[in-house]
Amino acid sequence: MKTLHLSILFLLILFSQSCGKVTDGCPQSTNDFYNLTDEEKSKIPYTGNDTLVFISNQGDTATLIGQGKKQTYKNITVPLGNPDCGGTHSENYEKIEFSFKGANIDLNNILFVAKRYNSPYDYMSYYDCDINMTYKFNFGILESHDINRYKDTVLYRNNIIKCLKMFSYTDTTTNYYFNNLYGIVKITTNNKAFIKK
Repeated sequence: MKTLHLSILFLLILFSQSCGKVTDGCPQSTNDFYNLTDEEKSKIPYTGNDTLVFISNQGDTATLIGQGKKQTYKNITVPLGNPDCGGTHSENYEKIEFSFKGANIDLNNILFVAKRYNSPYDYMSYYDCDINMTYKFNFGILESHDINRYKDTVLYRNNIIKCLKMFSYTDTTTNYYFNNLYGIVKITTNNKAFIKK
């Protein structure tokens, strides 16, 4: 009988504790990761070990050497429930960075980033690109609205290819022509037009 009473007491303690977890407003912390899909990664035009060679219409050569590939996460953490509890919800958005360094004054550095991005509507994937460490553009990874923007053409390796022309609101003298298969194929800056070799 004593064993029965102890068992009932033990069950009551467990029940009261489990009820407390539901009603005390202290949810457990969560940690979610939003990664680029394998399909999206297959569309990234760089490996990290690339050597990009651009030749200008004035004969300048700009060689940009890949500095490798780096995977990081942008973390957004917000409190959950009662702020006194300390519970948090962490959202981690994957970023894969490809950096290139060169010695030409016009095309000194490129940082190309493929990333998962949190929008009010959905989790979307984007490219970011910095030239000489100045923010230039971002655009979806083969999203339908970006494919429809491939309206400019570039003569590249004796072929005319369709490109997405991008520009910076802070640097109106520079334009970038991107093709998802070849990456950045043309850069116009300082009255020069650099074509990827």
